[in-house]
Amino acid sequence: MAALAAFVAAAALPAAAQGGGAARLGSYRIRKDRIFVAGFSSGGFMAVQMEVAYARLFSGAATYAAGPYYCAQGSPETALSSCMKASGSINLAALEKVTESWAANQLIDPLGYLRRHAVYLWSSRLDTIVRQPATDALEAYYRKFGVDVFRYDRDFNAAHGWESPYGPTSCAGFASPYVILCREDDRIGWRGSPAPGAYDSQQVWLSRFFGLLNPKNEARLSGSLAAFDQNEFAPRGSASGIGMAGRGFVFAPRSCAGRGPAGCGLLLVLHGCLQSSESVGLAFVRDAGLNQWADTNGVVVLYPQTIRTPVSNPLGCWDWWGYLKAPDYARKSGPQMRALYRMVLRAAAIREAGGGRE
Repeated sequence: MAALAAFVAAAALPAAAQGGGAARLGSYRIRKDRIFVAGFSSGGFMAVQMEVAYARLFSGAATYAAGPYYCAQGSPETALSSCMKASGSINLAALEKVTESWAANQLIDPLGYLRRHAVYLWSSRLDTIVRQPATDALEAYYRKFGVDVFRYDRDFNAAHGWESPYGPTSCAGFASPYVILCREDDRIGWRGSPAPGAYDSQQVWLSRFFGLLNPKNEARLSGSLAAFDQNEFAPRGSASGIGMAGRGFVFAPRSCAGRGPAGCGLLLVLHGCLQSSESVGLAFVRDAGLNQWADTNGVVVLYPQTIRTPVSNPLGCWDWWGYLKAPDYARKSGPQMRALYRMVLRAAAIREAGGGRE
């Protein structure tokens, strides 16, 4: 009877949740010092988790509307209050102590690797979902461990959203798919004439991560966007068992495929709540402002996907507060953490050897 129930439940899932015949994720010609992570909202908190826990693998991060590592401490109440609404102060000293303890016990990578990381932050005083004090605390957390926070964009009159010049929503608008378009004259206190064109925060941090950029491709992209099977990276081959969809997406420029010297970059990009393909289709994947730059600059972009699950995760968020009931959710052994890590290793053609690079 249990097997029948599981079959019926699986049959009711959309193709994205099941895998839907998606191909196996391939490997690309990635330089091992050009691997970064980015994310928005729950994906921003998850990006911080990935960057800190796997500090040896990543070289930096770009986060939009996020807070410090292990902010929720396994408590949904803390996640909603201190970490998002800033209704109580975030105890940074406690979070730093946990980080140091876990690193000393090899539950996360040595913290010395963080000192070579470059980080971009985005937050807004108008954001009522993840309020700005949470990102202020993230900046302080990073600086504690010697991270180079090279830019903190915090002065736009922006709603809760991933900023992109392809955003369908105005800077101060709050609507699905939560991709907003801001201009220079959306800055707080702007007194000049209206600014032409859209701000491009992706250009800001991509140029720091990958150096001088070639002009982006705003015509038909020459690279390919494809679905890949996420199940093989999950425990017991079941992505849905850890709140992830059966399919993720990968954008790969032609220049990064096939044989040849490793020279491409890799971005792991994590959507926010209600922003997965189950909720918005490919709106985030196509409008995040990354594929256009990636196409002309040799950057592979991974877009893993979550699913909505009744009661525990109805908005399809990433597990940054422990909804999977795994006490190690923020460590290297956490179920979603491990799945994402294995995806990065596959895409970068890195053989797993104890967590990190060889």
